[in-house]
Amino acid sequence: MAAPGSAQPCPAAIPPGLSAMPVASNVASAGLGLDIRQVQGKEDLATILDRTEQQWRKAGHAVRRDTTAGWQVLSALGGDCLVTLQLVPQGSKGSFGYLSRGRKATASLRAVTPAALGVPLPPGATLASSVASNDDGRRGVTMALHSRMPVPQLRQFYMQQLAASGWRATRAHDIDDRQRGAGMTFITAQRDRRQISIVIWPDVPSQIILTAVEAL
Repeated sequence: MAAPGSAQPCPAAIPPGLSAMPVASNVASAGLGLDIRQVQGKEDLATILDRTEQQWRKAGHAVRRDTTAGWQVLSALGGDCLVTLQLVPQGSKGSFGYLSRGRKATASLRAVTPAALGVPLPPGATLASSVASNDDGRRGVTMALHSRMPVPQLRQFYMQQLAASGWRATRAHDIDDRQRGAGMTFITAQRDRRQISIVIWPDVPSQIILTAVEAL
């Protein structure tokens, strides 16, 4: 048997005892191109995970098992990919979760960037996470950013930069969040087939969630 994970392809089959439904494909995160399926089964999660772990180990994969935010997670590392099965209990005996397969993102996915979609980013902002997609040519990106600029300054930056970059129908509105003792700012705009939405709220530093997509 080859050393675990040395050059083995990732597990291709849906683990026994689970049915699967596609959720997303051609999605990129942290440099990986992801294919995600929703799965569910009638057996308890321990039975499914124990059986799947044995099968993946027997096939020579490097397998890891963990618990994250209430999910039971089983991962298998192949020569050029990563498969993750995460489950939670469903009902009295069943299981529910997601199966994802990740490979190095294709060039078309790596090309989906804020700059490619004409999205301005605040100077000095720090990228916390980025997820890109290319669904039959319909590109999109969602980003989480941190900025030392206060919310009013970020609001002004986006309103000015979106207008200067040719975005139209630009709107902004502010909502007071009394529970958090702070407000949130929502900004939306359009340019040709592209749509952008931005949510900003105060923290240390300021937090930004930005989504830009190409409409059908």
